[in-house]
Amino acid sequence: MNSRRAASCGPSRVAVQARLTRQVAACAILTGMSPQPTHTTLIHDTPDAWAQATLEQMTPGSFGLEVNDGRAAGSVTSTPLSAPPFDELLPSWNVTLPTGGTFTLEVRALVSGESWTPWYTFGTWTDGAERSSVPGQRDEHARVLTDTLRLSALSDTFQYRAHLTGAGSALHLLAFATSDRAQHAAAARPGQPEAWGRELDIPERS
Repeated sequence: MNSRRAASCGPSRVAVQARLTRQVAACAILTGMSPQPTHTTLIHDTPDAWAQATLEQMTPGSFGLEVNDGRAAGSVTSTPLSAPPFDELLPSWNVTLPTGGTFTLEVRALVSGESWTPWYTFGTWTDGAERSSVPGQRDEHARVLTDTLRLSALSDTFQYRAHLTGAGSALHLLAFATSDRAQHAAAARPGQPEAWGRELDIPERS
């Protein structure tokens, strides 16, 4: 990676989760209240994760998927991926791009268990300042809020495709945090009312 620049994009908290677990039921773990997770995170960062994906001019390597030698671009399209019912999806990724290289991610969801939404893009990212999102993505199925796909109804299946340009570009990690906004709101805790208004006798320190 001496001559390359790493472009680690998307919410960093998801990338941190990615290193810890394959699938996280975050709220259920933290609150201990609901057996049904309100958040899950699906990680693809190993050859096994991409074994069933469709690869075009890309090859699994020791550090993820790499654009084939001598090629200027490559892409990966996943199989349909299952998740607990969700209406929000937040992607995160870790890629290495050469100068001038780009990374584009698109996602679609299965609605009503039978038809796919259009592909929604999360913009085109580079190793420099020329990154761009795509405004105005909204239809009867969903809308894109910069870095979040918000569906009009629950889905339990999604699919992604990623496209990289630039010789030597590599995709190291993709993470998808999905959530059911209604369950998340219902599981919210107001805090600990029994501790409100209490004064604590804490020794002073200079």
